[in-house]
Amino acid sequence: MLLDPLEVRVDPDRRVIVGVYERTDEPYGNVWTDITGRHLEQIGLVVGDRLRVTVGPVVRTVPFVTTFGDVGQGRPLAYLNSDGRLALAINQGDLGCAWGLREGTEVMAQAIGEGDGDHSKHDDQTESSSGEK
Repeated sequence: MLLDPLEVRVDPDRRVIVGVYERTDEPYGNVWTDITGRHLEQIGLVVGDRLRVTVGPVVRTVPFVTTFGDVGQGRPLAYLNSDGRLALAINQGDLGCAWGLREGTEVMAQAIGEGDGDHSKHDDQTESSSGEK
């Protein structure tokens, strides 16, 4: 679903943020959103937590980390980019291409809890649109 530029929507009670995939970090294929670090604070997200992200038809659970090295090669992650905004990536991969995403697509992120500090043990999980694994 493509959206017109809108303000990011935050629901602290459900720990959910809805924003937009603004641009691709070329040549890497990282997905940069309009969701700021301040928005993430409003839902109580901290490094080590996991995010359930929905971008178009793709629903995945990924760790929120500070560096790409916090996950294994080929693993997805969420991080704050150099602009202080939520970004999604694959360590040494092209997430936009791998997930078939387009700029302008709605991004929903829900904080779902703490990680165990070793994100290499966590498999990203593909889920159906109903939330089932």
